Amino acid sequence: MTNPIVHFEIAAKDAAKLQQFYTGLFNWDLQVFEQFSYGMVETKDGDLGINGAIFPGGPQVADADAALKKAEELGGKSLGPAVEVEGQGIKVAQFIDPEGNVCGVVQPLS
Repeated sequence: MTNPIVHFEIAAKDAAKLQQFYTGLFNWDLQVFEQFSYGMVETKDGDLGINGAIFPGGPQVADADAALKKAEELGGKSLGPAVEVEGQGIKVAQFIDPEGNVCGVVQPLS
């Protein structure tokens, strides 16, 4: 196989609810990194399956760096610089809003 899929991610409006849904449906193991609500999923399928994640997804933006700057101007806090996801054609960034909610944005690069 020249380009195998090695990881999946499911973006969710309500990550906790979707994490509960999929782990209940498929009996997956889940480890949640609370700071980001990022749920690492182990599918328990051994050689047949792949592992992945269910996380709070965000809207698409034209410029992830500009979105982070604007979020900070409006009272949010950046969780780090926008990062290009190698081989995916996207740049992603996360921030904390003024009420402590973590949100991410995705910038298509093409």
